Amino acid sequence: MRALRRDYALERFIEAVTSRGLPAPAASFDTHAEAAAWWKSHPAPPLSVFVRIAGEHHLAVYHKKIDYRSLHPLSILEDWRREQERIAEQEKARSR
Repeated sequence: MRALRRDYALERFIEAVTSRGLPAPAASFDTHAEAAAWWKSHPAPPLSVFVRIAGEHHLAVYHKKIDYRSLHPLSILEDWRREQERIAEQEKARSR
């Protein structure tokens, strides 16, 4: 399975949706493999749905144009926020 490149739009979408609180997960799994099998088994999946894997919320995304299904832990938001802070600091340093 090939990894997709980092998708800042997806991270912004997750942040917008979760800013009002975490949606109830559509399903809960003990392992990533169980969740992936469940997500892959949908004959016509929704574009996205929240699930819980080992207690952590994930966004399950169906990339319709490339017929690809992926699972994204919500913890990617912390990475995204750190990246945004780093960029802001660089811009601040350049403007001095």
